[in-house]
Amino acid sequence: MYLKQLEIHGFKSFGEKTKLEFDRGITAIVGPNGSGKSNIADGLRWVLGEQSARSLRGDTMQDIIFAGSSGKGPLGMASVSLTLGDCKGCLNLEYDEVTVTRRVYRSGESEYLINKSPCRLRDIRDLFLDTGLGREGYWLIGQGQIDAVLSSRPEERRLIIEEAAGISKYRARKMEAVKKLADTETNLVRLNDIIVELARQLEPLEKMAVRARKYLQLMREYQQLGQALGALEWSQLTKERQERLAEEGQTLAKIAAIDEELRQVEKAAAALRLESKELEQLAATQQELRAKTIQDMGEVRRRQDALAERVKYSEAEGRRLAEELAELERRRQEVRRDLADCLWRLRALRKQKSDEAARLNHWDASFIEREKQREKLLEETERVKAALEHTRQKRAEIHGEVEVGESRRALWQEQHSVLSRRLEEIQRQLRAISTHIAAEEAALAEARNALAAKAAFFQDCVKLQQDLESRLKAQEEVVRSWEDKLQLLSSRHQALADMEKDYTGYAQGVKAVMRARDRFPGICGVVTELIRVPKQLETAVEVALGGGLQNIVTETDREAREAVAFLKERKAGRATFLPLSGLRPHSFSKQDLQRLEQDGVVGVASQLVEYDPKYRSAVEYLLGRVVITRDLDSAVALSRNWRNFSRIVTLDGDLVTPGGAITGGSLPQSERSGLLQRRQEVARLASALQECRERLQREKQLATALAKEREQAGARTKEAADQVQQLELRVQELEKSVMLNKSEVAHWEREADQVQTEMEEMAKRIAEEAAARQDRLAAAERLDGEALVQEKKLSALQAQIADLERERVSAQESYTAAKVNLAALNSQIQADEKAAAGCRSELLKIEQRTEQIAAALENLIRERSESLKEQKRLETQYSQLKEKLKEIEEQLAENGSQRQAVENTLREKEEAQKSKQAQRAVLQQELADVRRWLDKIALKKAQLAEAMAEEYGLTMDALDEMPAPVGDAAEMRRKLQLVKEQIRDLGPVDTGAIQQYEEMAERCQYLRRQQQDLLEAGRQLKQVIAEMDAVCSARFKETFADVQKEFQAVFAKLFGGGSAELVFLEAEQLEDAGVDISAKPPGKKLQNISLLSGGERALTAISLLFALLRVKPSPFCVLDEIDASLDESNLERFTQLLREFAADTQFIVITHRPATMEAADRLYGVTMNRAHISQLVSVRLDEAAAVVENSGTESQLV
Repeated sequence: MYLKQLEIHGFKSFGEKTKLEFDRGITAIVGPNGSGKSNIADGLRWVLGEQSARSLRGDTMQDIIFAGSSGKGPLGMASVSLTLGDCKGCLNLEYDEVTVTRRVYRSGESEYLINKSPCRLRDIRDLFLDTGLGREGYWLIGQGQIDAVLSSRPEERRLIIEEAAGISKYRARKMEAVKKLADTETNLVRLNDIIVELARQLEPLEKMAVRARKYLQLMREYQQLGQALGALEWSQLTKERQERLAEEGQTLAKIAAIDEELRQVEKAAAALRLESKELEQLAATQQELRAKTIQDMGEVRRRQDALAERVKYSEAEGRRLAEELAELERRRQEVRRDLADCLWRLRALRKQKSDEAARLNHWDASFIEREKQREKLLEETERVKAALEHTRQKRAEIHGEVEVGESRRALWQEQHSVLSRRLEEIQRQLRAISTHIAAEEAALAEARNALAAKAAFFQDCVKLQQDLESRLKAQEEVVRSWEDKLQLLSSRHQALADMEKDYTGYAQGVKAVMRARDRFPGICGVVTELIRVPKQLETAVEVALGGGLQNIVTETDREAREAVAFLKERKAGRATFLPLSGLRPHSFSKQDLQRLEQDGVVGVASQLVEYDPKYRSAVEYLLGRVVITRDLDSAVALSRNWRNFSRIVTLDGDLVTPGGAITGGSLPQSERSGLLQRRQEVARLASALQECRERLQREKQLATALAKEREQAGARTKEAADQVQQLELRVQELEKSVMLNKSEVAHWEREADQVQTEMEEMAKRIAEEAAARQDRLAAAERLDGEALVQEKKLSALQAQIADLERERVSAQESYTAAKVNLAALNSQIQADEKAAAGCRSELLKIEQRTEQIAAALENLIRERSESLKEQKRLETQYSQLKEKLKEIEEQLAENGSQRQAVENTLREKEEAQKSKQAQRAVLQQELADVRRWLDKIALKKAQLAEAMAEEYGLTMDALDEMPAPVGDAAEMRRKLQLVKEQIRDLGPVDTGAIQQYEEMAERCQYLRRQQQDLLEAGRQLKQVIAEMDAVCSARFKETFADVQKEFQAVFAKLFGGGSAELVFLEAEQLEDAGVDISAKPPGKKLQNISLLSGGERALTAISLLFALLRVKPSPFCVLDEIDASLDESNLERFTQLLREFAADTQFIVITHRPATMEAADRLYGVTMNRAHISQLVSVRLDEAAAVVENSGTESQLV
């Protein structure tokens, strides 16, 4: 079997459908980082059932779907199909070629297919069990798996060898069998609890059935007597009702006559009320008109006041505007005077400006003549300066040569000093290096000592980790024991709770009502659910209540009647109901309670149990006259002198009735756990469960703490190993450093000799430069004499130029003063022109404001005239409104007189009406008395009918049709009471006990048969588990020996020597055993793998994985860059081993190393196109080599 084809579409970076075809041998997949090479390995892992999104480098399964790129939109599905060839006989399928497909959609849905047929994930995993392609297999090896093989726990390494041994399927089947066995044992515990509980209830049910038969016989007699008494009372009530109906008719006739008279009086009064109402409406209308008139008068007066204020404002504003107009006229005269002054100043300033400009023109001509003389003198000066400059230049050149020579001499002296200091520095370096060498040799000795101490500490850490492992296993055993105990308690509690919830043991009618209690909101529950009994009183209270434990408590009798109708409709049996609204509880008087204060009496049962106060009447009804004593002697002594009780019960369950009957003896185990005790036990088990859970939580926390300590110890062990490795590197570095420092000493000594030679050459050059300097200084003195003669001539010319310059400066100052005066005149002229323009602007503004004030005065005069006219009009309107108000008030007075007369007449009619109503009230009272009697008769008949319907099933029609019996009602009641007492002496009776007993007995037989079936199934499962353990153990040991042998051989081949060993860590159970690895590379001692270097660790892991492939070859193996950490020599041995194993196993290698590519038979290149989608390029190396060989060039291959 081999990997034939892989098809990827929409998986990670493969946005387009991509197909990879594989041959036997080695296929290499190459490409740059980020191109999608490892996505091919992830696709293989995913299609074979990987469920962890993190293992596929994502957060959710939707992350593996192609998310889109700059050149292509996102896809809605990822699909990978894997095709295997030559499968016949290798897989449990009759196909030579098998294709496995897996798809995932963005909606979260997944699909699995085998040869295009839908299947489950489990089917795919089962298909590849023991083929080397399972979840724990070694078919995919990446850099992470290389390190995981070495750093994983010994128990995890064992799983890899199990996969090679082919026992994974046995382990899976064993886990399934263990789960089934645990479920079987759990079901068996629950079944045992149910059988024991049913057996306890079976015997009491039989006794209850016997008592029920006697109860039914007495009930039939009770029914006959009760029906006869009811018929007699019904006929008496019917006769009395007819007499009262006649009285009711006479009274109704008298009331009808008075009602007619009342209607006439009411009609006249209604007419008067209507007239009075009309007068009131007229008065209201007049009042509204009066108020409106007063309001209008107020409005007119307000408008008059506003007009007066407006007139006052107009007069004041007119005075203010007149004053402002006078002020404007005064300001206009002042501005005109200022304007005339500005114009006179401007005329004088313009004349001065003209005179000053003529003077400036005269000075310009004299300036031109003096400038010509100055230019001639400057030309002569320039000729003398040129000669002087030439002399100075020659002298500067000589001085420059002197300075250059001096600089060279100073430079050489500085270099000589530098070389001297360099020599001193070299000598200091030699001394420092010697000191450093001594310090490093001391540090080397110290590092070697620290390495020895840290190695000892590492061994201590390993021992501590092993100790914590053993302590953790012991603590896990403790946790498992508490989990088992919790399982037992939970099963027991669940069984009893289920029975309580299902009302197992209750009468059929009680079950039916309680299961349908949602239909009856007023049902409170059965008595067992509503009382809480102390443990020492459970037996006594259960015996005292008997069948009363199953009574159903309701809020009112309505719910009880509905429940009875429900039971009749469903034919679901009978039940007893206790309506809280209609119960007549029985309780002892104070004298009776005092009688009970004696030795041996525990108390009244109703006072010894706990309950909600709302159920007090129900508890008093059942237990209010039940006395509990310590023993039977106390009960008998109490019953001899006192009969006012329903029953006396001892703590042991003995019973004494008022008639003197004594029931007692030893209660069998089945009767010691009745309905009440079962409910109490459920509560106790709930408490025990909580305590067990808390203890289990504490033990788990302790186990977690130990696990954390173990992890910390492991971390310390790893840290110690790293520190040992670092110290070894430190020792090597120090040794190397000492050697380098010694070679550096020799280097510095050679450099000191060279510096000494250079210093001697510098001293010779300095002496030669001092002689040349004296010759240059003599030539410089001759040139200094020539320069002195030229400088005197130049000074005389410069003096003449200076005199001309002083004359020019004086003239220039006068010229400048004249120009300043001219500028000042221009400035004054501009200022006066600006002032004149300001005066003209202000005059214009004054004219405009004057016009505005004149217009405002005209408007004020017009408004005042209009306001005076409006005042006169409003005065006239106010007088008219005053006259109208007077007329309205006169009409109101007249209307009030008419309304008073109508109201007097209405009061007379109402007095007559009240007299008639009083007469009618007397007759109505007589009628009410008659009807109350009728209601009482009807109530009595209804109560009697209800009682007859409830007790005897007789309707009203049946009572009407029954003939009145002959006899005395009192005698009938006495006989009925006698039968009732006999029934009461029987105590609470469950009439469905017979049917319940038969059903429970049949159920017990059925459950016992189920128990036997479960025991047999458990025995068979244990046998299967033992057989699988034996097969797994034998196969594991055989495979372990084979892997051990191959591991040693492959290790020696990859390392070129050395040895390695797999160490089997024994344990009681095979699944708890572990596998450790020890390695000894060539030239080193045997040591733990944690102390190996990175390359040695990689080669060790590869040796183990290739040994597994040798023992049980996988159909194909994917190697994801496992050669990245190997150097060239190790890589060459690795590729040789790869070619050797390719004969039995197909390899798909993801790599960057050229040597690995050379070993491949076929290359796939993975790259990213412009749309950022992974694409493939395939090359068969054997065919390419043939093309090159035939063509003789590489161009055709390209």
